Amino acid sequence: MKKPSYIGMYRTVIFVIMTLATVLVTSCDNVIYEDQGDCSAVYRLMFRYDYNMKHADAFAHEVGSVAVYAFDGDGNLVWQGTDRGEHLAAEGYAMELPLAPGDYHIVAWCGLDNGESFTLGNPSRSARTDLVCSLNTKTDAMGMAYCDDDLHPLFYGSIDVTLPSLEDGGEYTCTVPLIKDTNVFRIVLQQMSGEDLDCNDFEFAIEDENAWLDADNHLMEGGLVRYEAWSKYGGEAGVTGEDGTVTGVKAVVAEITVSRLVMRDWNVSRRPMLTVNAKDGSKVLSIPVIDYALLVKGNYNREMSNQEYLDRQDEYNMTFFLDSNHKWLSTSVIINSWRVVLSNADL
Repeated sequence: MKKPSYIGMYRTVIFVIMTLATVLVTSCDNVIYEDQGDCSAVYRLMFRYDYNMKHADAFAHEVGSVAVYAFDGDGNLVWQGTDRGEHLAAEGYAMELPLAPGDYHIVAWCGLDNGESFTLGNPSRSARTDLVCSLNTKTDAMGMAYCDDDLHPLFYGSIDVTLPSLEDGGEYTCTVPLIKDTNVFRIVLQQMSGEDLDCNDFEFAIEDENAWLDADNHLMEGGLVRYEAWSKYGGEAGVTGEDGTVTGVKAVVAEITVSRLVMRDWNVSRRPMLTVNAKDGSKVLSIPVIDYALLVKGNYNREMSNQEYLDRQDEYNMTFFLDSNHKWLSTSVIINSWRVVLSNADL
């Protein structure tokens, strides 16, 4: 009687064990991973807002809502998502992107909230060109578009990204850098004669063609709008003379919020203008506001282009000095705490 071959049985058992081990190791969904979840691919999008004068990420402090749009290589919309709330301020916040591996162009508009200040065009026709961000305006009796609201801060960002296949599972995170598209101007009129000033005696406005922004954050033609002051109030400040005496001077402060400031060819484009008129319609001052904003770009920021400076700076404080006739003494102006002595009042 022939004895069974235990060596052959041993070899067979070893082969089966090794085969099972290979299957378990190479399959993401098998029991060996049950304590860790599956190993499917997860894509996440983070946001960063450090394109400011402090070069510090202020996303958590300034942004309360995000709207994200993903387009394929042909410019077709393949996914869109929104998120808002206090959890956006949590460290490491990221939005999950339920996308397949591949190449995408991602656009983010942040701060739209409920559409109080800006309305985003519906890209439901699957075209990136439909993604137009429009300022909400009113129309005056002359048919001119105007806005007298304190605009909600608006941010824009876009990236081209390739999402890897991650065949063995895992996470892939990309980051979209943001630019702030809204700017606040605080205009101070200071009466040097010491006479009283009434904020209701002045009208403040900035006119610009920047009511419409396309999917690349560029200005679109035809978006002329007049921004009016959403806040006006009077006050008094102490000025120290050369002899050390302090004299109280009256002042009026107005606040205006505008959409993105953009450098253009001023030979073909209208210059954005800041105007202040008296109650009787007479002109107190009229200046090209972008030119004046750039007067204090300064030596420290000389490496920046003018457009980068306008995109990083989001607050402009301008002080103008009036004579007894409420006319601007156009020899100097204070901009963001810098006194500028003007050699050409018609800048």
